[in-house]
Amino acid sequence: MIKIMKKNEKILIIFSHPRKNSFNSFILSRILHVLQEYNLDFVIRDLYEIGFDPVLKFEENLHDIMIEQNYIRDSNLLIFIYPVWWGSMPAILKGYIDRVLSYGFAYTVDGEGNSIPLLSGKKSIIVSTLGGEEKTYKDHSLEEAIKKINKHIIFEFCGIELIEQFFIYGVKENNRKELEEKVEKLEQKIREIIYALYSH
Repeated sequence: MIKIMKKNEKILIIFSHPRKNSFNSFILSRILHVLQEYNLDFVIRDLYEIGFDPVLKFEENLHDIMIEQNYIRDSNLLIFIYPVWWGSMPAILKGYIDRVLSYGFAYTVDGEGNSIPLLSGKKSIIVSTLGGEEKTYKDHSLEEAIKKINKHIIFEFCGIELIEQFFIYGVKENNRKELEEKVEKLEQKIREIIYALYSH
């Protein structure tokens, strides 16, 4: 086991896939392997497992929102793992962002109406899986559109630095070997990022 020099650092993993034996779950297991290898402290919030309510209501349940906000507040790095469905994140994760990254916690507004990010200093990584082929998404600039929305509309707005967005294409049941090879490459890239963030 490799010992990390930085202490009191916590990583929050927000996982969004309903199936326990999904390819996303396999990705999660490999990322956890890297974090354990570096002896890092982490928390997993499986949104389906905890039954997170994604519906934003006029009268919000502040208790369950504050629980999730405290996990973010206590973390330095956020890792999101989710499939891309209909060109976007699952509804449960969109609802998490709507409800948890809320006014007064993730951002505020000054007297002149300018937005002020409140989560500066935190970093994030996104790992997304897609059933479609890479060529389709890149030919139509769809990957770039997803990246820009995540980076500029969501994370930068809150002050969170989005370090990297990983896309794994062609997720189908009949090409498991090829997918496992892609995850090996992903695992190595995650390892490099973790080392760069926490080894000095």
